[in-house]
Formats: sequence, C-alpha cells, structure tokens
Amino acid sequence: MPVAVDYPMLPLLDMTLFPGSETSLFVGRALSRASVEAAVAGSGELVVVRQREFGTLEFTATDLHAAGALARITSLTRLPDGTLKITVSAHDRVSIDGVRRADHFRVFATTLPTPPCPPALAARLRAALLRRVGAALTPDQLATLRDIPEAGRLVDAIMPLLAAP
Repeated sequence: MPVAVDYPMLPLLDMTLFPGSETSLFVGRALSRASVEAAVAGSGELVVVRQREFGTLEFTATDLHAAGALARITSLTRLPDGTLKITVSAHDRVSIDGVRRADHFRVFATTLPTPPCPPALAARLRAALLRRVGAALTPDQLATLRDIPEAGRLVDAIMPLLAAP
C-alpha cells in the first residue's frame, strides 16, 4: 500500500500540471519561494497543485485540489527582484493527504498509480482520443502522441496541449 510522503508544495494559481509535462514558472510569493528553496536543498522534488481560490495563504487540504503532480526542478534562476524562475518536469500524479506549513508550504502526498488498462481497450482509447483531438493539434504534436503506448500517459500528454493558447 502506498505511503504518504512529506514534500515541499508549490500552489499554482492558474494552471494544472500533468505527469509528463514540463513548464517554466515564475515564483514570487515568499512562502512559495521558500518551498522551492526547500525542494532544491532536498531531493529537488516538490508537489505542484492548483489552489481553489486566489489569495489564500493559509492552506488546508480543502483549499487545494485533491490531486497534484510530483515534479522535479530541472532549472532555477534567481531574478534581481527576488522572483525565482524555475523549470519543473512533472512525473507522477499524487493525492494530497494533508497540508502543513513551517517556513514554507508542505504536503503529505501519496503517489497514485496509473490504473491498468487491457491492451485491446488501450488501443481503442488511443485511437478515439487521437481522432477527437487531431484537429486541434499540429502534425508534430500528433506524431509525438502516437508514440505514447499507455492510454493514461496519452491523456496526461494531451491535456497541456489542449490548454495551451
């Protein structure tokens, strides 16, 4: 049975990360910057999760969405105004089991396994997904998606592409 692990947490205001996605973020809030610094000083990993309302600084589990992504910080740049520019690569979906605050945001999170999918069903799901989203994506994006064999990972890869402007 999976066990909840204590991680630094970065609350996001306007986006959701999915496993397999990589993005750059500007981190300006003091507690969020401290969370990034704690992650860098530790394993380099943190949980990124979307907060439900803008402006919340004292989080409980109900102020955050129930699931987030475990991500590795792959680059960090300290800007002159104190803002941090980080690049994160999300690799696992996690459930948010508890929230606490020390000098930065922390959560207890449990890695959520990708549910198994029989190969025949996975093939049908993949074909249906690619047909549905094909018109919204570029040929290069579709070619990349066709190389992803697991249906769950395919959905995780499609979602950020559909959300992009």
